[in-house]
Amino acid sequence: MRLAISRRAAPQLPIPELCELARSRGLDGVELLAADLDAAAAADAAAGFIAGIEVDSGAAASAEATVRRAAAFGAPVVVRHAALGGADPGALARLYEREGAELLLLHGSTLDEAAAVVTALTGTASPALGAAWEVRPGTDDLSLAPALLLATTGMLRLIRLHGGGPELGDDQAAGTGGLVAAIAVSGFPGVIVQTPSAATRAGEWQQWLRGSARAGCGTAHEKQLAKRRTELDIRTVEPKDRMPTILGAYQALSPGQTLRVTFDHDPSCMYYTLQATEAEGSFRFERGLDGPTVWSADVTRVR
Repeated sequence: MRLAISRRAAPQLPIPELCELARSRGLDGVELLAADLDAAAAADAAAGFIAGIEVDSGAAASAEATVRRAAAFGAPVVVRHAALGGADPGALARLYEREGAELLLLHGSTLDEAAAVVTALTGTASPALGAAWEVRPGTDDLSLAPALLLATTGMLRLIRLHGGGPELGDDQAAGTGGLVAAIAVSGFPGVIVQTPSAATRAGEWQQWLRGSARAGCGTAHEKQLAKRRTELDIRTVEPKDRMPTILGAYQALSPGQTLRVTFDHDPSCMYYTLQATEAEGSFRFERGLDGPTVWSADVTRVR
């Protein structure tokens, strides 16, 4: 499971700068808008770093120039299934197969929407087509998440998550940790694209992208922790085994002990999962190294 960010988080930034900031945050890619394609094609920083291309209609998804750019980027085009209009999924599948590109049909957080996408994908049975899920923790019924993940098993390749990033402390972010934990447990192999919950919050996201605050390094508290700290370098562990390894190491801690985990990516998923699986107030989480190539986090078992 990889983490990316939407272009909507920083719509005014040049594409090269957005990609570099996302990399410095340990993110694995950027989901672009269709209007960004020319700029991204000319940006070396975007090479191999495009997580998806958001389009708003079946006509846009059918545009051969967009499909070819998607193939060149190695990134899927993402369009809401309900916005396809008269576009034929079978014809789209043939177009994307011919160009060596990928199209994801986006659904929301209702079972009816997911079922419609599954029906369309089953009808075409094309490897060029897959599913994407857009979820808003502040308003969606997250109790349906396990059923939605089960219904789209083998088809779901991208999740667009409204919130995350600088919004994690908000009341509307409640349930995000449990959602990410459910996604991780499901074995989802794709990318989670974080996007602002509202366009008016883009400024906060841009500031967050530029941030590099570190916690707990070189202090007396840090030296005391080192005496009762377990070290775990997760970079050497297969991605599918990382979260079980972290949780196993955490469960082995005694109260007062700290687990320091070293990553090659942002440790947000670790925090989300602990928040969802452990009792409130039972652990403390502190970020340490904050990229751009190595990250670390300390989790202390309180009780």
